[in-house]
Amino acid sequence: MGLASAPEPGATGSGLARPTVHLEELRPRRGRAAGHTAPSPVLLLTEDQVPCFEDRLARAAARAGLPGGRVRPAGPAATALAETLAGRALLLCAEPFARQHGAHWTALADRTLHRGYDVSASPGRTGTEGVPGWLAGPIASAAGAVPRRSGGPGPGAAGDDVPARLAARG
Repeated sequence: MGLASAPEPGATGSGLARPTVHLEELRPRRGRAAGHTAPSPVLLLTEDQVPCFEDRLARAAARAGLPGGRVRPAGPAATALAETLAGRALLLCAEPFARQHGAHWTALADRTLHRGYDVSASPGRTGTEGVPGWLAGPIASAAGAVPRRSGGPGPGAAGDDVPARLAARG
């Protein structure tokens, strides 16, 4: 997970100003000018509004010293994206989402704040459950956890830890 923001005017290339951002960097600064606007809110997409993630995020925000209400639900994704691209908010999202919509994206340094995916399958004719190993790579690719590969997982994929990549890429 990371923070999407409005692209900087005239910026080219990958759009990454720095490799990571710490939540502490989002705290309001002392000594701001009297007419200065309040810090941008951090918006949370509907897909991340699940109790287990919201609880981790609230604890991380409190540890970082962010004021209450700084992280809030975004409402519709289109509205949140518009607020972000207009420079009035930061959007907590995955990198593919930000890139797809032309936003500047920086990863969060706190690795506990990630989006994970659980993949399961209904029992087949044989009564066994689970996703076949050959299908894990394409599912991970579709979720944005691994680069797309044509023609299947490719060489060396057998040793890859697909579930770990699914959880870490968020």
